[in-house]
Amino acid sequence: MTRSGSSRKRFGLLAFDIIGRDLARVVRDALTERDALVLELRYGLAGAKPQTLRQVGKRFGVSGERIRQIEAKALRSYRKRLCWALFQDCAESAEFRVRALDLLGKLEEETKERERERLRPENLPWYDRPIEVLNLSKRVQNALRRNNYNCLGQVVTAHDRRLLDCQGFGPTYLAELNGAIELYVKKEEEGERENGLHPVLS
Repeated sequence: MTRSGSSRKRFGLLAFDIIGRDLARVVRDALTERDALVLELRYGLAGAKPQTLRQVGKRFGVSGERIRQIEAKALRSYRKRLCWALFQDCAESAEFRVRALDLLGKLEEETKERERERLRPENLPWYDRPIEVLNLSKRVQNALRRNNYNCLGQVVTAHDRRLLDCQGFGPTYLAELNGAIELYVKKEEEGERENGLHPVLS
């Protein structure tokens, strides 16, 4: 078993011990319905076999890259919810609380490390393609150019908060950009499957 797989399993088992009730229900209470379902499918929280990014993406009709983004966001939200729940009404043992938070922190860090590895320039054959391939509106494209985002790899690897800090780049621009990236990556994955290649972001 891989290190990340081991952490996921240990966290899942420990969480059942700590909370003493259905972990999947706790996840659903803490997150939106979509985010909760993504975590349940990715980590097998409802008793099912954990699924890959691509498998979960097919269920939602989106790319594996989009599922990765949802997963990372959901883990951050769930960690905050778990911290509060543990101290409110879930755990009797301080030792269990510490172990649970430690394991969840490791799980989140492993997710970030997989994300960093997946988004290294050498792992993205289309990194240097110009942002024009995304077919963005002129206003969004110009805003990116003004802030020195000129190629596809730069915008794909940038975090949302970093983009929102850019001059003249607001939430509506970010929504358009994320939608365009998702569509582009999905087309790339479909093309690679047709050619018998491995998708670059699954």
